[in-house]
Amino acid sequence: MEKVRVFLGIRDRNFSEKIKALSGDVEIVGESASLEAIKGNSKRIDLLFLDRIPLMGFSNSKIKRVIAASRYSRKKEFLSVISGVKGFITKDISEPYLLKAIKVISAGEIWMTRYTVAKVFEEYYRMAKGNGKRRILS
Repeated sequence: MEKVRVFLGIRDRNFSEKIKALSGDVEIVGESASLEAIKGNSKRIDLLFLDRIPLMGFSNSKIKRVIAASRYSRKKEFLSVISGVKGFITKDISEPYLLKAIKVISAGEIWMTRYTVAKVFEEYYRMAKGNGKRRILS
């Protein structure tokens, strides 16, 4: 497997060290909370770790965004999903689970709680029903 190129858009020494411990599978291509630094490295980034829900102005769809929160919040996780985030973890995640999350997200899947996945489906159904049309996505 090719190394996953990550950019740490957060300033948290402990979390950075946890990512660095995965150096056999992960390459850190940058570390800065600056939006300009993130945009400047966007061609080299597979996963972008943030500690806040991304600004709407950052819409590079090729970069998969992951929220690394200090503590779990259902509301923050749900808001992250609707802003296009592909993963939601807490900073105290164990290294084995962090590596698993990185692999899952970089493969194009999501890393969310089942609760949030269910809420997304409920919201989608509510919106589809409200439009008076039911469509099956292909």
